[in-house]
Amino acid sequence: MKINRLINQPFVHLGIAEALSDRAFIEAMIDFELAVLEHREQNQLIPKNTFQQSKHALDIELFDIDAIGAQTYLGGNAAIPFVAQAKSLLPSDVRPFFIKH
Repeated sequence: MKINRLINQPFVHLGIAEALSDRAFIEAMIDFELAVLEHREQNQLIPKNTFQQSKHALDIELFDIDAIGAQTYLGGNAAIPFVAQAKSLLPSDVRPFFIKH
């Protein structure tokens, strides 16, 4: 199941929805969460090196995009399976600082 077919409709033009691949969508989610971590670290809200550890661990190649798509279809929300997979990829000492905004 395509993530973009589930979350973009009916609010996004079909042409835009088709141009957004599932991979691009997950990459955007990773980029957003890394930007949040980087900002929090720069403002000394989380331990030093949390951003770099997270950036290293959250490689798009390690995500099971098909599984996120299937779970998005079942739950109607891509964030839930994304966060579960992302947290499983992070070192245990970094996990508490992921998705706290």
